[in-house]
Formats: sequence, structure tokens, C-alpha cells
Amino acid sequence: MKRASSAVKIQRKPRDTLPFKSVLVQLVLGIIIVVLTALLVSRSAAESAMWGGIVSIVPALYFALRFLQAYSSKGAARSVGVLYRAEAGKFGLTVVLFLVVFILVPPSNPAFFFFAYIAITLVQWLVPWLLTRVFRCRI
Repeated sequence: MKRASSAVKIQRKPRDTLPFKSVLVQLVLGIIIVVLTALLVSRSAAESAMWGGIVSIVPALYFALRFLQAYSSKGAARSVGVLYRAEAGKFGLTVVLFLVVFILVPPSNPAFFFFAYIAITLVQWLVPWLLTRVFRCRI
């Protein structure tokens, strides 16, 4: 005889999915980088780090929001198509944001701009490992 609890599937909320957890971790890291840079270096370096964080976090948030369509859509082919378009849109948005930042608000300290951008982007790749291995969370 089967248990009733084993047949019940736990329904996860879309905000509990990996892309949203990744954006949250990226946002926290971005804030930490900007605050530490402001305290330890200078305000202009912190502003450059902030723009680097924005260029990294905004496309990740766009992908997470588009991921909701794949998460809720019916059918694997539709989900894969949505994910491919979301990734292409994320790439295009990254390029546009780089152009906008360098044309309209040139960073006063490019080293901090690129440090923040690279650090926050790398976190996106490390979040699955961090959540499952280090923090023992379910993703």
C-alpha cells in the first residue's frame, strides 16, 4: 500500500527557482562590493562598481523574468524556445548596457567597473554549487 504523502508532489513557487535565487545572490554581492568600495577606496570607484553591477544584474533579472514563461508553459518545445530567446535577450541587453554605460556615464575607474561586473557574473555560475554543496539547500 502506498503512502498518501509520497504521491503528493510539492509545488514550488517560481520565485524559488534557481534564476531568482541567483539574481538575489548577485544583488547582495553587488551591494557588498559597492559599500566596501565606497568605504575603503572612494566614492567614484564605488560608482564605477555600481555601474558594473547594474550591467551584470539587469540582464540576469531579465532572464529570470523570462524564465517564468518557460516555467509555466506547457510543452518542452515551447519551454526550450522561450529559454533560447531569454538567453539571446540577456546577451543583447548586456551589450546595450555596456554601450550605454560607456557612452553616457563613462566609469571613472574602469578597474572597479570590470571587477564588479566579473565578480557578479561569476556568482551566477557558482550559485548552484554554493546552494547545494555549501549551504545544503534544495534548488
